[in-house]
Order: sequence, then C-alpha cells, then structure tokens
Amino acid sequence: MGARLADPRAELGGTAQVRTSDSVTGVWSGRRDLELDARTPEIGADTGAGEVRAGIQPLWTGPSDGVQVRVTG
Repeated sequence: MGARLADPRAELGGTAQVRTSDSVTGVWSGRRDLELDARTPEIGADTGAGEVRAGIQPLWTGPSDGVQVRVTG
C-alpha cells in the first residue's frame, strides 16, 4: 500500500499508522507505523521537470481486504 500528500511541501507533524484485515482469516493486524516524508521525482507525460511528490514509503501488507489508517498530530 502507499499514499501520497496533495502538497509535496507539506509535513505531517505527527504520526500515521495502518492496520489491515487478512483477506483469508479476517483477522486485523497490529498497527504499523508508516514511514513519512518520502519525496520522489514525479514521472509522467503530464508532469513538469523538477516536480516532486510527497508520501509514504510503500508498505507490503500481504493479502488484505480491509485497511484502517490513523493519523495523529
């Protein structure tokens, strides 16, 4: 899973956590901290040179069919 921020200059002054529901057992995982402040070059035909996007580092959750995100700050 991944997420990105609308404003690449924005900074989250708190924490973000996620938990997922296993698609086979339906059991919810424990909360996992998301690694914030990933700033990567935006790539694509509709973007300008030097543009960046901000978000979280990708997080592998395994086979999941539900997600809850908690952001505090």
